[in-house]
Amino acid sequence: MMDWLYAFHNGDLDTLAAHVGATESIAEFERKTKTLIDSTIVDRHVFKARVEQMWREKREWQKTTAQLAQEVLGR
Repeated sequence: MMDWLYAFHNGDLDTLAAHVGATESIAEFERKTKTLIDSTIVDRHVFKARVEQMWREKREWQKTTAQLAQEVLGR
């Protein structure tokens, strides 16, 4: 659900944190997140593609960061 919520907020970690912080339990978090996504998302396939794209971007960022660290630190 965090991936979906992250994609829903377009990677805005402040908004994501506010959403997570506004819940008292994991069950409440899951319920609020599901309600938010279900009430807002019209095409789940498009949204799922956005989640997958964000994961690809994250993996690419990790790869690039590791390469830069290796170049800079010589490790």
